Amino acid sequence: MTILRADLKVGPFCLMLRIDILLSETEHGVRVSQAMERDFTQGGTMPDNIHGNQPTEEQKLEKKLLRMAKARVEFKQHLMSYLVINAALWAINYFSQSGSGSIYWWAVWPTLGWGVGLAFHFIFTYIVDEGTMVEREYTRLRQRLDRDRRE
Repeated sequence: MTILRADLKVGPFCLMLRIDILLSETEHGVRVSQAMERDFTQGGTMPDNIHGNQPTEEQKLEKKLLRMAKARVEFKQHLMSYLVINAALWAINYFSQSGSGSIYWWAVWPTLGWGVGLAFHFIFTYIVDEGTMVEREYTRLRQRLDRDRRE
């Protein structure tokens, strides 16, 4: 039996990534590369073009829609956190100073600061398509490289 193990500790939080591959070459007659390819093709992270196959337009569209859906869910979670936590901050602000004559509304500062971040999150989720931005930048750099090669 062949056991491959890789442990990685990252930064002060000691995030550990552990990869274990257990293979029994005698029992299954499988090489490591075949086993990894089998794992990746069954939902793993092997690139689409590992064998020279280019993804179809339908696969590209599906991948883009999945990325967009994930980004929108993350934005909605961010929005819910913003609303709940800021409501709590405003309540704390009001009830902690309600006995005094005038209230200093300090809760406006975290609400505004976080609101700016939330606005940018909204813009990059619903308005700006990062995939298109990357493609445009790639095309621009490719044209520049081709132009430099011709000179």
